[in-house]
Amino acid sequence: MPKIIVVDDNGATRMSAARVLTTAGYEVVTMPDAESAFSAIVSDSFDLVLSDIVMPGVDGLQLLIRIRNRYPYARVVMMTGTHHDSKIREGAFLLGACDFLTKPFSQEELLAVIRNALEGEAALELPA
Repeated sequence: MPKIIVVDDNGATRMSAARVLTTAGYEVVTMPDAESAFSAIVSDSFDLVLSDIVMPGVDGLQLLIRIRNRYPYARVVMMTGTHHDSKIREGAFLLGACDFLTKPFSQEELLAVIRNALEGEAALELPA
């Protein structure tokens, strides 16, 4: 069963995504911020990171950079609800995100993006 870490400062979004993913058979760990998520990532093994972009302190794009620097083949899906413009999406892809979700998203959208990301060529090997 693939293990996914969900990072979002909004508790309702974090728990909702976790519930959908758990119901679909994934093992899910949730984190409220990028700092605690990165600590979890370096100390455990995950198949995919699902992270919000806009968070206080270290944002999701900074988290993506940290992940990419340490784990170049990590599968990371970014999500955001406040910045829908194409520059944010393009920036996430340029930094190495394998996909992008715009909030609010449906359960079907979430599951499709996660399945597609997990079926990609990249392999997330944590810890290094």
